[in-house]
Amino acid sequence: MRLCGAAFTENVLGTLPLYLLERIVFLARNRKEVKPREVVARNVKSIVESARERLMVARLPEVPDELHYTRSGTEEMLEISASKRKEDWVSPKIVRVDEVYYRLEESTVEPGARPFRYHLRRLEAGVTGRNVVLYKSDDALVRE
Repeated sequence: MRLCGAAFTENVLGTLPLYLLERIVFLARNRKEVKPREVVARNVKSIVESARERLMVARLPEVPDELHYTRSGTEEMLEISASKRKEDWVSPKIVRVDEVYYRLEESTVEPGARPFRYHLRRLEAGVTGRNVVLYKSDDALVRE
């Protein structure tokens, strides 16, 4: 449209009229799908949570992770408490702790020196793949 306007009228149009036209057409076609208040509220909530987390982490001292192993029947669980959020640790990610494979069941944020808690369930056999997260427990504190 801009190319035609420039070629025939020798006048280059701005993009604002085209954007407004696109918005009007979109809103006319998708009246039921558009809920801008929900989208804005969700984005504001995400920004506030992110800022709150950054403030919380900035005040915390850098401490080593704490590992807590539990066993109930044949299942072995591992809880890792960390002072910083672990990137790419999203449920149901597979995590290799030293030589043992676990599935990340859930992650929570709780108050304390190590607010980020990761709950993992031990897997029976090793899992091969490119998406396995490697975790070394060399510096971590082991709690029984």
